[in-house]
Amino acid sequence: MVKAVIRKVLQIKMLGIKVELSRTSPTLLEALLTSEVPEIKDGGIIIQGSARIHGERAKVALISTTQTSIQSAQLSAQRALG
Repeated sequence: MVKAVIRKVLQIKMLGIKVELSRTSPTLLEALLTSEVPEIKDGGIIIQGSARIHGERAKVALISTTQTSIQSAQLSAQRALG
């Protein structure tokens, strides 16, 4: 299965519809974390924002309702992305 986010949808008269996908968008990182980390999916942790340097690293700013949920989410995120 290929995971990507839709970047653009264009209507081209001669070719029809063109859909551009992105695998490098910070939105993809947020979507992957939301689908893989139960604490984010349940709403105990909220993704504030994210940034990605292609091929090097990614940073995600999180807001937690409790201290224990942020600690268990760190472990879940390491397993999901690792």
